[in-house]
Amino acid sequence: MSTMFELTATLKQFLEFAESDDIDEEAFNDTLEAITGEVGQKADTYVYVIQSMDGKEKSIDSMIEALQAKKDQIKKAKDRMKERIKAAVEAVPPDEKGRQRINGDVYMFGIAKNGGKQNLDVDTLHVPDEYLKVVYQPDTAKIREALDSGKHLSFAHLEERGTHLTIR
Repeated sequence: MSTMFELTATLKQFLEFAESDDIDEEAFNDTLEAITGEVGQKADTYVYVIQSMDGKEKSIDSMIEALQAKKDQIKKAKDRMKERIKAAVEAVPPDEKGRQRINGDVYMFGIAKNGGKQNLDVDTLHVPDEYLKVVYQPDTAKIREALDSGKHLSFAHLEERGTHLTIR
């Protein structure tokens, strides 16, 4: 049996041949019907495979959701355990150097300040102009409206809509 690629190529060649020569209309229609029938049968087979893949995809999505939930559960349990250790270390009085530490058999636990930039809380309604940053962005809704109304804009254009397959 021919592949979809081969059938499509055959159909294109046949249509090009039909445009260039004077061909018997009945023979043309019979051949065209035979080729498109084969394409239809192949497409039906593709749909069966696609539907099977849809089922596998949904099954995998379900597995991903279950694994993500399990991962989240493990992360929450891990974070709770870390918070409990932190609370225990914070409850210990500081040593002579001001450090709060607990020594285990294998690990040493201590409290340290976070690095990086400090969090910043800004009242955005009362920031003076000198501390504001102006950001210019294209107003795509306004540009689209102008193009839809027939206006020519040298800096923008509407692109062609694509196509998609429907299976009924």
